[in-house]
Amino acid sequence: MRLFTYLLPAMRKLVRRDEAYARVRRDLFTEEVGRRYFRELSIDELPGRTTPETLALCLAMAEALGAEIHYVAPAIGFQKNFPYPDNGELAPNGRGPLPRGAGLRGLDRIPLGQR
Repeated sequence: MRLFTYLLPAMRKLVRRDEAYARVRRDLFTEEVGRRYFRELSIDELPGRTTPETLALCLAMAEALGAEIHYVAPAIGFQKNFPYPDNGELAPNGRGPLPRGAGLRGLDRIPLGQR
Protein backbone atom coordinates (compact mmCIF):
# COMPACT_ATOMS: atom_id res chain seq x y z
CA MET A 1 0.00 0.00 0.00
CA ARG A 2 2.89 2.36 0.77
CA LEU A 3 4.30 1.97 -2.76
CA PHE A 4 0.86 2.62 -4.27
CA THR A 5 0.51 5.80 -2.23
CA TYR A 6 4.02 6.88 -3.23
CA LEU A 7 3.44 6.27 -6.95
CA LEU A 8 -0.13 7.53 -7.37
CA PRO A 9 0.67 11.27 -7.73
CA ALA A 10 3.31 10.55 -10.38
CA MET A 11 1.01 8.22 -12.30
CA ARG A 12 -1.77 10.82 -12.26
CA LYS A 13 0.73 13.39 -13.53
CA LEU A 14 1.71 10.99 -16.35
CA VAL A 15 -1.96 10.78 -17.39
CA ARG A 16 -2.44 14.57 -17.29
CA ARG A 17 0.67 15.10 -19.42
CA ASP A 18 -0.44 12.35 -21.77
CA GLU A 19 -3.75 14.11 -22.31
CA ALA A 20 -1.96 17.41 -22.95
CA TYR A 21 0.45 15.81 -25.44
CA ALA A 22 -2.47 14.16 -27.25
CA ARG A 23 -4.28 17.52 -27.58
CA VAL A 24 -1.19 19.23 -28.98
CA ARG A 25 -0.47 16.41 -31.40
CA ARG A 26 -4.11 16.44 -32.60
CA ASP A 27 -3.78 20.17 -33.31
CA LEU A 28 -0.39 19.96 -35.03
CA PHE A 29 -0.61 16.73 -37.03
CA THR A 30 -3.30 15.83 -39.54
CA GLU A 31 -2.24 12.20 -40.04
CA GLU A 32 -2.58 9.49 -37.41
CA VAL A 33 1.07 8.52 -37.83
CA GLY A 34 2.08 12.01 -36.67
CA ARG A 35 -0.29 11.91 -33.73
CA ARG A 36 1.12 8.67 -32.36
CA TYR A 37 3.96 8.59 -29.88
CA PHE A 38 5.53 6.01 -27.65
CA ARG A 39 5.31 6.29 -23.92
CA GLU A 40 8.03 5.17 -21.54
CA LEU A 41 7.37 4.35 -17.94
CA SER A 42 10.58 5.46 -16.23
CA ILE A 43 10.78 3.72 -12.91
CA ASP A 44 14.57 3.61 -12.91
CA GLU A 45 14.72 6.55 -10.50
CA LEU A 46 12.86 4.72 -7.75
CA PRO A 47 15.03 3.64 -4.82
CA GLY A 48 16.63 0.21 -5.18
CA ARG A 49 16.28 -2.31 -7.95
CA THR A 50 12.93 -2.72 -9.67
CA THR A 51 11.19 -5.77 -8.24
CA PRO A 52 8.59 -7.78 -10.15
CA GLU A 53 6.00 -6.49 -7.66
CA THR A 54 6.92 -2.85 -8.34
CA LEU A 55 6.78 -3.38 -12.10
CA ALA A 56 3.44 -5.17 -11.85
CA LEU A 57 1.97 -2.40 -9.68
CA CYS A 58 3.18 0.34 -12.03
CA LEU A 59 1.78 -1.41 -15.10
CA ALA A 60 -1.53 -2.15 -13.35
CA MET A 61 -1.83 1.49 -12.27
CA ALA A 62 -1.08 2.68 -15.81
CA GLU A 63 -3.74 0.36 -17.20
CA ALA A 64 -6.31 1.41 -14.58
CA LEU A 65 -5.63 5.08 -15.36
CA GLY A 66 -5.88 4.50 -19.13
CA ALA A 67 -2.20 5.13 -19.96
CA GLU A 68 -0.80 2.83 -22.63
CA ILE A 69 2.85 2.01 -21.89
CA HIS A 70 5.21 1.00 -24.70
CA TYR A 71 8.56 0.87 -22.89
CA VAL A 72 9.65 0.44 -19.30
CA ALA A 73 12.95 1.71 -17.89
CA PRO A 74 13.54 -0.39 -14.76
CA ALA A 75 16.33 0.11 -12.23
CA ILE A 76 18.80 -2.70 -12.87
CA GLY A 77 21.32 -2.19 -10.12
CA PHE A 78 23.47 0.87 -10.70
CA GLN A 79 22.98 4.41 -9.57
CA LYS A 80 23.01 7.15 -12.17
CA ASN A 81 25.76 9.77 -12.17
CA PHE A 82 28.09 7.74 -9.95
CA PRO A 83 31.29 6.18 -11.29
CA TYR A 84 31.68 2.42 -11.49
CA PRO A 85 34.18 0.92 -9.03
CA ASP A 86 36.57 0.15 -11.93
CA ASN A 87 36.07 3.53 -13.61
CA GLY A 88 39.82 4.28 -13.51
CA GLU A 89 40.57 1.15 -15.50
CA LEU A 90 37.91 2.01 -18.06
CA ALA A 91 39.10 5.57 -18.69
CA PRO A 92 41.61 6.41 -21.46
CA ASN A 93 45.17 5.40 -20.52
CA GLY A 94 43.90 4.18 -17.14
CA ARG A 95 44.22 7.70 -15.69
CA GLY A 96 40.83 7.84 -14.09
CA PRO A 97 37.62 9.48 -15.21
CA LEU A 98 37.52 12.21 -17.80
CA PRO A 99 37.00 15.73 -16.46
CA ARG A 100 33.36 16.79 -16.31
CA GLY A 101 32.21 17.88 -19.79
CA ALA A 102 35.40 16.71 -21.50
CA GLY A 103 33.44 14.64 -23.99
CA LEU A 104 31.37 17.65 -25.01
CA ARG A 105 34.12 20.15 -25.76
CA GLY A 106 33.70 21.65 -29.18
CA LEU A 107 30.13 20.42 -29.57
CA ASP A 108 28.88 24.00 -29.77
CA ARG A 109 30.98 24.51 -32.91
CA ILE A 110 29.31 21.62 -34.76
CA PRO A 111 26.17 22.58 -36.74
CA LEU A 112 23.03 21.03 -35.24
CA GLY A 113 22.33 18.85 -38.27
CA GLN A 114 25.77 17.22 -38.00
CA ARG A 115 25.78 16.38 -34.28
